[in-house]
Amino acid sequence: MPVPVHFGGPGGLLPPIPKDGAFTGWTEDEESCELKLPLPPGTKKADINASITPTSLSVALRAGGAPLLIVSPLAARIVSDETTWFLEDGVMVITLAKMQGVGATSAAQIWGRSLCAGGPGSTFECYLSPAEVAARLGIEPPPQRAPVSDGTGWAALAAACAAAVVAVATAVLLLSGR
Repeated sequence: MPVPVHFGGPGGLLPPIPKDGAFTGWTEDEESCELKLPLPPGTKKADINASITPTSLSVALRAGGAPLLIVSPLAARIVSDETTWFLEDGVMVITLAKMQGVGATSAAQIWGRSLCAGGPGSTFECYLSPAEVAARLGIEPPPQRAPVSDGTGWAALAAACAAAVVAVATAVLLLSGR
């Protein structure tokens, strides 16, 4: 029987995975991904045009079509018919229902650092910077990372990967009783 692996949050075995990219105001578990997108002041539900497909998410203002958030392709497929959104205190809360794979492990359902799968032709844009999103949501801003291309980023990435491997191995040993 596979051992469930929990990432961050209450009761999680590992710390939350830091988020990267154009939008970092999101959390996830094995079944869903929740985004909190601060909206321009005075925005009402009728002002929002949300387009959600199994592989992409686009949020724009109806008047003028100004894009607020575009993610294409998403890190993994979602069930668009089970995805919901609502407005709460000037914030659009979107819950993406993750598509559950046959035989998928809990760890395989975790998207990790980015909402966007990336690659050629991908689009990942937010009208606010990650620091502005954090300030509007009242959360810690994402840490500033050295660019990977300057040589120091690779060392940081390798250290983070090594720490994650040690944490997972420790969790597996603890759960298996060894």
